[in-house]
Amino acid sequence: MWIDTTGMRRVTALGMRRIYGEHTGENLGSVVLELLEEYDISGDQIGYFMLDNASANDTAVEFILKDLCPWMKSNNVVIAGCVAWAMSSTSVARRSLWGETVEELWKKFGCLGRLHNLVRYIRLTPQRREEFATIIIGGDLSQFDGLELIQNNSTRWNSWFYSITRALNVRERLELFSARHVPGKGSVGIANFKLDGQHWFELEKIELALKDFYAATLLSEGKKTSLADWFSTLDCLLREISETKDHYHDIHTEDDNNFTWKYLQGCADAAWLKCVEYYNNQQLNWQNRFPEDTDLPPAYYAAQILDPYRKWDGSGKSGFFMATKRRRGGLKTHN
Repeated sequence: MWIDTTGMRRVTALGMRRIYGEHTGENLGSVVLELLEEYDISGDQIGYFMLDNASANDTAVEFILKDLCPWMKSNNVVIAGCVAWAMSSTSVARRSLWGETVEELWKKFGCLGRLHNLVRYIRLTPQRREEFATIIIGGDLSQFDGLELIQNNSTRWNSWFYSITRALNVRERLELFSARHVPGKGSVGIANFKLDGQHWFELEKIELALKDFYAATLLSEGKKTSLADWFSTLDCLLREISETKDHYHDIHTEDDNNFTWKYLQGCADAAWLKCVEYYNNQQLNWQNRFPEDTDLPPAYYAAQILDPYRKWDGSGKSGFFMATKRRRGGLKTHN
């Protein structure tokens, strides 16, 4: 991304070079350096690197800067300062599902574990996929009759949201499959991961929480957003995570025999902390040291200040940042 001589923002792909060997930081960095040299782009013409948070990317940036800007000291380089927003929201979403420490029993036999195993079981063979495809509900639900199941995975953004949403849409078909299916010889079938009414209720609540992350990902796509939207989107997610945690607490109060809601409260806490990590909360104190003494790249502040929709208050601090600080301090703790 760059600004041309007329002041217009431009996006140009300079190259898609093949990487030979392992995708180490040094290997990636050397390929980028060759490309920059080919286009005669020097170090003083590069503002920021926008990457996902893979460790190899950090090493690649260090490798590139050592060559382009050898005068820079290591403490002047903020590695991965401008993290791709979609990756940030996805990381937070995963934390909202599994928390800091995964409870293996819940992961295997809770609603998410059961759904994962059920979808995998049906999709594993052509015969089972065909058996599921032949189940027709008709009527008001006929629009869902031709849909296939979606398997979650660890790499696709919002994959759990897609998987749960699809399962909820074809719930009646899944229930019929579970009731009618006869496993083959030597197969235990789906007895250990059938979904009952309580599981479906939990999936509905989880899907509702993940919908906010899905919306945040969509908002960050395309060319209509800018770095200024990063803080406001995180602010919205922090608010929604807090409300989700409160909602889980209220349900747990009414159903205190169900471990799921207490566990999901902990997951919401973990998601909150992951959001705060992207905010660099421990190192930002807007009242006493804004913004000189923080480790956030200046691009974040410049994007906020130059956004015509935001203004500075009388103290010289952004009203948005001050409101955000209050928001981040508002998460309730339930024991």
